Amino acid sequence: MKRLQYEIVRVVVPLLILAGGVIGFRVLGVKEVAHQEAPVKSAPLVETVAAVDSGGKFTMEVDGVSVPYRQVTLSAEIDGRITSKTAEARAGRYVTAGTPLLEIDPTNYQLEIDRLQAQLDQTDAELTSIKVQQANVKELIKLAEEDAKLQRQELERASRLFRTGAATETVLDTAKGKELTARKSWQTYLNEGLVLEEREKSDTAGRALFAAQLELARENLKRTRIVAPLTGTIVEDSVEADDFVRRGDPLVRISDSEHIEIKSSLTAEELYWVWMDAGVMTCDKPPSVTERYELPQTPVEVVFEFKGVEYTWNGKLSRYEGAGIDLQTRTVPCRIVVEQPTEVRSQSLVGGEPAALPALYTGMYLAIRIPIEVPLELVEIPINGLRPGNQVWVACDGVLTIREVQVVRTEDDRVLVLAEANGIQQGDQIVISPLSNVEDGMQVRESRITTPQPVIATMETRPVEETVAEAEVTPPARAGAER
Repeated sequence: MKRLQYEIVRVVVPLLILAGGVIGFRVLGVKEVAHQEAPVKSAPLVETVAAVDSGGKFTMEVDGVSVPYRQVTLSAEIDGRITSKTAEARAGRYVTAGTPLLEIDPTNYQLEIDRLQAQLDQTDAELTSIKVQQANVKELIKLAEEDAKLQRQELERASRLFRTGAATETVLDTAKGKELTARKSWQTYLNEGLVLEEREKSDTAGRALFAAQLELARENLKRTRIVAPLTGTIVEDSVEADDFVRRGDPLVRISDSEHIEIKSSLTAEELYWVWMDAGVMTCDKPPSVTERYELPQTPVEVVFEFKGVEYTWNGKLSRYEGAGIDLQTRTVPCRIVVEQPTEVRSQSLVGGEPAALPALYTGMYLAIRIPIEVPLELVEIPINGLRPGNQVWVACDGVLTIREVQVVRTEDDRVLVLAEANGIQQGDQIVISPLSNVEDGMQVRESRITTPQPVIATMETRPVEETVAEAEVTPPARAGAER
């Protein structure tokens, strides 16, 4: 009996323990799952900037380098030895028009003037003598003419008497001889008068020759003094005192400083805007032949920045350099002229008084600002508001819409787009914040700002394609963090 009880206890007790463990695990191990509601996803916060009407005006900026407007090489116009060279004739010196530079030995040219002057005086004396002789011969011709007339009458009287027998043949012959002598004398004086006239013509021509030679000698004497023909800077001096120079030898070279040219290049797009600003690119008025091949005389500003001070000169587009597009840069070389390089405006960019006004030297790297005004409705947006594919995100009443725009020009930190009914208009709120997973019609929260921060701090104008490529949307990881 006891053994049976022992076996029952030995079997039942483990089963009870096992059953209790299972019941306890189920009771204590199963936890009721609390009901959780799905979180409400809030609309992303975006910064927006209003599109601004540009009035069809904008400013293009290109680079350029100043070059001489003209360089004049002074050469010797006569032969001779350099007797003096002034300090102003040294390279690098600034000279004004009329400044003496060099002098060639004038001795031979002064002697030539004296010789020709003496010949001229001699010729004048000969002409005076001829005039006196002509006056005398003129009187002798009158007397000879009267004598010949008288002898002719005497011959006629002797002939009548001879026919009537009142005079002998000897008397007739004597009358004939006197008449012949008188006529011969008259003809001699006439011939002498003609000779004097020819001598007068010859001496007059000789005097003109001597006068011309004398004038040339005087000019050669003036050419012994070399003076600056223009205001500018001596860029090269080729001779020294006591050098012997011949006609045509270079002496000094002067760079004109009264005008300065800027060498620059325009892209096809920039040239298009210049033409449109000048009214050349209009359908109702075809350009003339001159307008097709001449650069419009558009006013520009030439700017040089140095140590926080901006210096500005007024200039104008002058001409093309060459007759086509540069094969390497694919731009159109052109020249800008600054006609008043001394009239400069200065503005301090860092505060304080501007420094002394600089001179517009050749070789300076400059910025050329070309103001453009076109008959188009253009709106201005920040460059970080332009998305790849020329798309713009516009926020209106908490809804984001994606619109495609026609980019007109990209410069600095802004983009000019054409105002269109299905594009953007003045006052539209442009999203400038980066977003990921953007969909047309998605909900957004607007944070309007009045002055967007520039994302490109440069003064260089670049093509639209390069700027758009830099305005890529921020990667999703960053966008998610901001959200």
